[in-house]
Amino acid sequence: MFAQIARAFASKARHTGPAQDRWTGIASFAFVREFLSYFRAMGYPLLRVGDYPRVDTFMAAMSRLEETDLLDPARLEAAILECEAFYEFLTRLFDQISKRDELAGVPFDRKDAARALRLYLGERS
Repeated sequence: MFAQIARAFASKARHTGPAQDRWTGIASFAFVREFLSYFRAMGYPLLRVGDYPRVDTFMAAMSRLEETDLLDPARLEAAILECEAFYEFLTRLFDQISKRDELAGVPFDRKDAARALRLYLGERS
């Protein structure tokens, strides 16, 4: 689930151009702060050092997004790249976990996952 959120953040960030001034920048990049808040609540537990080898780089990229009121395009690009790498990691991890014996015959609830993703993206069911 969080893999899809990381991918959605990276996609939105890639398709949102940098704003020209401070006031426009804050409004147009509100989704960055929303992602960081959601990440702290839901994504951070997925970054256990033993599981994700890029934990320090990912955390540094996320922290640099919070360090200023203005959104630096280079910082945003670093965060995008880290989210894309985290997405790939989480997708592989999901595939590996899905193959565990205790999950044999237990289907992934795609409808519930899609509903949760829509909530994150601010869409109505």
